[in-house]
This record gives sequence, structure tokens and C-alpha cells, in this order.
Amino acid sequence: MNQTEQKHVFEHILKIVVWLTVILVPVFFLPITLNILDFNKQFLLYGLVTVGVLMWFISAMARRTLIIHKTALDIPLIILLAVVGLSTLFSLDRQESFFGTSSLFNYSFLFHTALTLFYFLFVQSLTSYKLIKQALGGLVVASWLGILFYLIFGTADGLAIGGAVLRFNPVSSLNSIFIITLVPAFLLSLGYLFDKKRSLQKQAPWLLTFVVTGFLILTSGFHSAVVVAIVGLALMLLLAVINAHRVSYIWASIAFGMALLFGLLLFINVPGAVRPGFPPEVALGRSASNNIVTQSLSSGAKSFLLGAGPSTFNQLFSLYRAGNFNTLERFWSLRFEKPMSTAHSILSELGVLGALVLLFIVLLVVSFVIPRFFGKRQHNEEHIEEGDPYLIGTVCAIFLALTVGFFINIYDTVPWFLWWVFLALTVVLVQPRQTFFTSSHHIPLSDTPHYSLTFSFVAVLMVVSLSAFAVHLGTIYAAEVAFSNLARSESEGSFQTNMELLDAAVKKRPQYHTYRTAAARLALGEAKRLSELENPDTQRITQLFGFAVNEARTATTLSPTRVASWQFLALIYLYAQSAEPRANELAVDALEHAIALEPSNPFFYNQIGNAYAFQGNGDKAIESYEKAFALKADFVPAYINMAAWYDKKGDMTQAINVLERGLEVVGNDQNYIANMGQLYARRGQPEDLEKAKTIAEAFLRDDAKNISALMILAMIAEKKGDKQAALQYYNRILQVDQNNGVAAERAEALQTSAVR
Repeated sequence: MNQTEQKHVFEHILKIVVWLTVILVPVFFLPITLNILDFNKQFLLYGLVTVGVLMWFISAMARRTLIIHKTALDIPLIILLAVVGLSTLFSLDRQESFFGTSSLFNYSFLFHTALTLFYFLFVQSLTSYKLIKQALGGLVVASWLGILFYLIFGTADGLAIGGAVLRFNPVSSLNSIFIITLVPAFLLSLGYLFDKKRSLQKQAPWLLTFVVTGFLILTSGFHSAVVVAIVGLALMLLLAVINAHRVSYIWASIAFGMALLFGLLLFINVPGAVRPGFPPEVALGRSASNNIVTQSLSSGAKSFLLGAGPSTFNQLFSLYRAGNFNTLERFWSLRFEKPMSTAHSILSELGVLGALVLLFIVLLVVSFVIPRFFGKRQHNEEHIEEGDPYLIGTVCAIFLALTVGFFINIYDTVPWFLWWVFLALTVVLVQPRQTFFTSSHHIPLSDTPHYSLTFSFVAVLMVVSLSAFAVHLGTIYAAEVAFSNLARSESEGSFQTNMELLDAAVKKRPQYHTYRTAAARLALGEAKRLSELENPDTQRITQLFGFAVNEARTATTLSPTRVASWQFLALIYLYAQSAEPRANELAVDALEHAIALEPSNPFFYNQIGNAYAFQGNGDKAIESYEKAFALKADFVPAYINMAAWYDKKGDMTQAINVLERGLEVVGNDQNYIANMGQLYARRGQPEDLEKAKTIAEAFLRDDAKNISALMILAMIAEKKGDKQAALQYYNRILQVDQNNGVAAERAEALQTSAVR
């Protein structure tokens, strides 16, 4: 094979790689990892981009010339890459900002770099108008693959494969995002239907695409997808007005009607008969997201300029969650990994500098679009207009519609990928230029020995570096596969088997905090199981506990700003506080770190209050419980624990006062009311016994075997001296729960006293 043939082979492979990337990334998934969608899509992108870069470089070596198709966005995109890199360098969690999190989507530095390189490869491969249309066709094919999967497996049961279940669609874990990714195919098909010169035979596939995607968007009930579609339709109608002499009036009218119908759906609900059974999606609200972004940006110069770092919103949420978040009955204890929208994510994680560079890129593209459609048409573009009058305008409309989506939903892998694809297409089609396609920069590679040696050295270094990085990414992927095997076998496998699976993951990726926490959790669970045996192996339990502590501490070292790591470390210490003298002190230290990272969470103040109570430090315990009340007035555990502290000190009246104080806000919490009833029964004053009896009878009306109610009645009977009635109540408790130690002990004592 001569040099020319080699050049063409590698160029052809590059085009195939780019085309496969366009088709596969939106719908690719594998069931061998816990995150079967985003994690696999991103690693597929990394792999294909690596191959693409190698093919481009090898083809340049074969032709002895570097040919770079330049775009007007090259420098802004390099600046954006530098800003993301600096944000990663000064991130709250550098490793997570670089690699992202395996369990869910994060816009990491690695992902951003892959998208930037794909933009470069995409532009280099767009060497003809035909290739642009093929790329767009590939995107439509990907949309149809997603639609077909939804039509076949679009239920909550989904497709079970390899121990995993893929529900509803292969594009995103959020169905609203899946619907948004159909908007490009919807608008692209409309662009082709606008052309009145096309025959019905040529329009048939586009008509089917328009009808199916339009119906799915229309009936989905997701306002974010509807808004993106409305923006796209508005821009398409503007395109029709500009090209009124060529547009099909029928399809322009249909587009206008669709825009009105979509707008109407923003104010009324889709009828249940046609609405798909998508589950509700829980997301952080706009107000909470605004508050977190504002506080993050105002926390310092670094945060203002560069943000907290890619993939760090979870830490920002913990640090800046508002106190009123605790009033949300069902969601107050959740930690949100993502804000309400991509715009919030960009501002908080990349700072004002990152947001401004991205805004500049969008405005620069708009500055190309406006003169392209409203200015004087260039003579050398006439052949493009004759060939496909609406393709350029449609691509621009899709890019701008996807950009608007930044402000109304949180993008994951596929919409971000589509945004970069249409960014490249828009720039290639509308940027100022002397010819239709981008200008090229040719860098000849000299044949002199000195130059050849230098270039060969650079080439070898590049190939080796890319290969080494690919191997490293492969190791990370293998670690996640091993960890996924553990997660799917943990409930069935033995402790030894599970630890072997986890050890395989840890050895491949020892710096990942999630694996360390999982190891600690496994060891702690086994230690608890062994401690409950009739003849526990104390030495083995101690070894397991020590291992759990070491792994949990390692997790906090690897990710010191992730509050969940400190929370779990504190849990381990609290579990051992009775056996290990320093455990309680270390638990307090871990909880103080957790409070520093999440100061508005009442759970931590309750836990540290318990630790102070264990130390006998009543003042600090009460102070901590009061802080928990201040953050969440209806936080039941803090009231119960504070009352227990007073009860332990013999101040039963103060204990009852605490529970009565909280009764106004906690509502009908049965555990809380049962504690009150038992305290009333133990204090034993006449009005107390009546209150306790009322509580018990209320419980028994709902459940005749309620153990708390029977216990209260037994205590009342004992206070009144009716031992026979008390014994009957204890026996009834034992009939329901044979292992109830308190009831068994009291029943035995009453029987013994009766014999005497």
C-alpha cells in the first residue's frame, strides 16, 4: 500500500469513527456497570475520540502534512478548556472534578476535554456537504433507535438484561431529557418538509419522523421539552418568513399550529389517556438552586471566578442548603447532586469566568447566524441554497433551542453531546469565510533527517501517552465492573466473596472514595452480624471493626469535602462507643467535620448531642438538641433524645415538658406519642395515668396488638398495684413479640412476686 492509499484509509477510518460516535453515543448502554447509561456513554466517547485522534494523526504522518480545518471558535474553545482546567485544579474535590462520579452523570474535566476533541475531529471530517447530511442522518437514526426502544420497552418494568434493568429509554435516566433529545430530529424533519420542491417520496421518512417525535413531545407532559420545542418552532417559522418564496405554506401553517398547541400545553395538562406512564421526576427547585449559586459565587474570589470545580454541586448543596429546606416533609434529608438547570451548574461549578466564556461562544455563533440570514447573500453560497435551502437554518435553530434548554433542565451526557455536535455544524455552515467550508491550515512535515527525527519523537510520545491514558481509563472501567458485580451479589454472596469482588475494584482504583466507603460498610455489617451470634468471635469482630475504621478514614482523606464520608465514619465510631474509650471522642470529631460541611442538617446536631450525652456533658447535649430544633422544629429524634437525657438524670418532669413542647409540631408520630405515654405512666400522677391511658386506647383502636399501647397499659396497671392485669398485658406483648426483653423481664418479676 503506497503513501496515498494509506492516507485515504486512515481518513476513511476517521470518518467512520465520527459517524459511529454520532449514532452510538446517544443510545449506547451496557448492563455490566451500576450506571448503565451515562458512565458507558462517556467511556464510549472517550474510546472513540482516542481512536479518532490517533487516526487523524497517523493520516497526517502518511500525507506528510498536518491539515487543520479552522473555525472561528477555535480560540474561544481553547480558552474555555483552560478555564475548566483551572477550575478543576482549584476544585473542592480535584479527583471528582477530573474524572466525575461513576454512579451518575457529572460534567467533569475529562468529559469536557473529550467533547472539545470530538468537536475538533468532527470539524476535520466535515469535508463535504454530503458528509454533513450523513452526520445529521446519523443523529436521526439514533433518535429512531431510542424511540423504538421506548415503544417496545417503555414501561417501569423495562428491559432486564445482565442483572440490570433499563427502563423507558436508552438515552437518559431522566425521561424529560429523553424527550428533549427528540427535538433535534423533530425540527430537522420539519426543515426538510418545508421545502416545497421535494417529492412526496423523499418527504415520507421525514414526515414519519415529524409525526412520531412531535406526538411524543406533545404528550410527554414535560414542560422543559415543550419549551425547547417552542423555541425551535419559533426559529423555524422565522426561517420560513425569510424564505417565503420557497417554503411550503401548508407546512408553515402546520408548524405555526404546533407552536400554538405546544404553548397551550404549558398551561393545561395533557389528557391522561394519551400521556405516557413516565414516573414523576424529583429535582431541586429554582429558588433553592438560585440561593446555592448566589452563596457559592459570593464566598470568595476563587469561587466567583472559577466556581467550586466541575462535578462539585453535591458539596455546594450540603454547604449552602437553606434552613427552610428542612420544612420539606418528604425530601428534607435528600442530598441533591444537581441543581435545577445546567445554567445553575455552570455558574456554581465553573464560576463567572466559565459562564462568560460559554456565553461569548454562543453570542459569537449568533453573530454569524444573523448576517447569514438577514444580510446580503454571498455569491458562492447560491449552490448551497439550491441544494438544500432550509438545512443551514434548521441546524442553527436546533443549536439555539438546545442552548435555551440550559436554563430549564439539567443536561446529562446526550444533550451535552448534541449541543457540541450542533455547535460544530452551525459554525461550519454559517461562519464568515471565503468558501462554503472552513478554511484549512496546512503544516508541511519536512523530510530533513533532523525534522523527521523530532517529529517521530513527538509522534511516538503522543501515541504512547494516548495509549497509557486509554489503559488507565480501561482500568477505571474494569474497577467499576467489579464494583457493580459486588452490588448485585452483596445480598446473596458471603462476606468473603463480596470482599474479594470489592478488593478487585479497590486494587484497580485505590483513590476512589466510594469503594473505600463500601469496604467499610461491608466490614461493619459483618462485625454486627458476628456480634449477634450466641458465641461471638471477639478477636474477629475487633479486626473487622478496625478495618472498617481504616477504610472509612481513608474515604474522608480521599474526599474530605464530601459530607457522606464523615457521616459514615461517625456512624462507625458511635457504634463502638461502648467498647472503645476513644470512639465517642472520635465520633464527635467526625460529626464536627460533617457539621462544618453541612451546617443546616439537624441530623448531625442530634447525633453530636447523643455523643455529648454519652460523655455526660449535659450542657453541650442540650445545646446541640436545641440547635436541631431550631433547624427543624418537628425533628422527632432530637425531642426523644433530649427527653431521654432528662429522664436519665431523674428529671422526669422536664423530660415530659420537652415532649409536650414538641407535640404541637411533630403531629401524630406514633413513636413520639408512645414515649410520652410511657413517661406519663412512669411518673404516675393521677392526671398522668389518665393521659397515658388515653394514648394507649387510641393506639389500640387502630391496632389491637400495638406493643407500645400494651406496654403503657401494663405500666399503668403496675402503678395502680394491679399486678395481675399488668402480667396479662406483658403476656399479650410476648404473644406478639416473643423476643421483647422488657416484657419478658417484667412478666418474670411479677410471676416471682406472685409466688412469694
